[in-house]
Formats: sequence, structure tokens, C-alpha cells
Amino acid sequence: MESTYEVVVADQEVGANGACIEVSCPNHSFLTKLVVVATSGGGVALTVDVFNSAAACDVGEGPQDSPLPATAPLYRVLPQQTGDAAGVSHFEPQGYPVFMHDNPPAPKDRKLYVLVNPTDAGTFSLSLGFRTNT
Repeated sequence: MESTYEVVVADQEVGANGACIEVSCPNHSFLTKLVVVATSGGGVALTVDVFNSAAACDVGEGPQDSPLPATAPLYRVLPQQTGDAAGVSHFEPQGYPVFMHDNPPAPKDRKLYVLVNPTDAGTFSLSLGFRTNT
């Protein structure tokens, strides 16, 4: 049986150096929606990466490894998304497969790591949608 799951993370402070935001998600699902919008501080250009391991970015606000660790591409869930002042909106009906790579993932502790890198500081909201087959 197919079901959908959506998580919204509102009003995350993101400095000019970016932030890696931890987002709960279902394991063995498909990422079908990614929306990131500025909710204050004015719209700015940004890039967004989604990873399935904390090894790819430092969780929390602050300087992110620049460049990312050499292993980061191993954990990328979808190609890097770029956005302008309107933010990032990406929809994929078939979805991108999501499998956790942090071991061992606790049954209720499944996470994705969304790396938001704006050209200037601001507050951002995220919305991720998933499709699961259970």
C-alpha cells in the first residue's frame, strides 16, 4: 500500500556560511518534494543539498566544510538544487530513493540532512514530501 509523508521545518536561522538541517523522514521511501523558501531576511540566491548521512555535513548552523568532505557525494539523495530569491522548488513524481546510511539507524530516528547555503544570512523554511510503499 502506498502512503505519503510530509515534514515541514519552519523558520530555521541560516547564516551566510550555511547550515545543515536535520530532518526526520521515513526509511526506504522516495523523496518527491523539496521546497526551501526564505521567510525573513529577504530572498537570496542559494544552493540546497540533501544527504542521507550526517557524515556529509556538520549538523547545525555555522561554517560548513568548504569544500564538502570527499565522501559527501556518496550520500547525496538528489542532485544539488539552486534557487534565486524565490527559493528552491523541486518536484519529482517518481521520487528519489531514500536509504539511511548512518549505522545503526534507530527505528524512530531516521534523518535526512539538508544543507542550505545562501549568499546571505536569513531565515528559511523547508518542506519535504515522501512517498512510501508499505
